[in-house]
Amino acid sequence: MKERADQIPPTKNERQWAAVYGIRLVDPGFIYMIEDRGRYKIGRSVDRDSRLRAARTWLPDARVIGIKPFWDHGSIEARLHEGFACCWYDKEWFLPFDEGYQEIMEPGFAEFSDNDRFQNSIDFIYWFNSSSMAEFVAERALQGRSLRSFQAAESEVKKRSS
Repeated sequence: MKERADQIPPTKNERQWAAVYGIRLVDPGFIYMIEDRGRYKIGRSVDRDSRLRAARTWLPDARVIGIKPFWDHGSIEARLHEGFACCWYDKEWFLPFDEGYQEIMEPGFAEFSDNDRFQNSIDFIYWFNSSSMAEFVAERALQGRSLRSFQAAESEVKKRSS
C-alpha cells in the first residue's frame, strides 16, 4: 500500500508534546535528499513511493540519501534551503564545498528516522540549530531578501565558480 503522509493523523502523545517543542502538526510529508555527482537535491513530497519512482526516472544513477517523514514539511524544506545557502548550486541543488558541510548534509540527514515523523520534527530543531544553519535564516531575515536572491548572494559555490 502506498504511504502518503497526509493520511496519517497525529497521535494524542504528539499533540501533547507539540506545544512544548513548538511543532506545528500540519502539512505532514517527506523530505528527501538525493546525491548525484557530488551535488545534493533537497526536496519534499507527500507521497514517498511516487517521489522515489520519479527520481529514478530523471536520475537513474543517483543515490538516495533518504526520504524522511516530518510534520510541517514545507517549512522544513525551506529551512534547509536557507540553511545550506552557502552551498547553493541551482534551484533545489546544493554542492557542499568542504568536508564540514558534507558531513552536516549527508550523514546528518541520513540519521533521521525512516518512520517516526514526530521524533524527526523534534530532532530537526536540534540538528538545525547546532549546525549553524539557523544563522543563515536570521541573516536572510535581516537582509529582507527572497530565498533565491539570498542563496545567490551567499553561495560560496557560485562565488568560487565566477
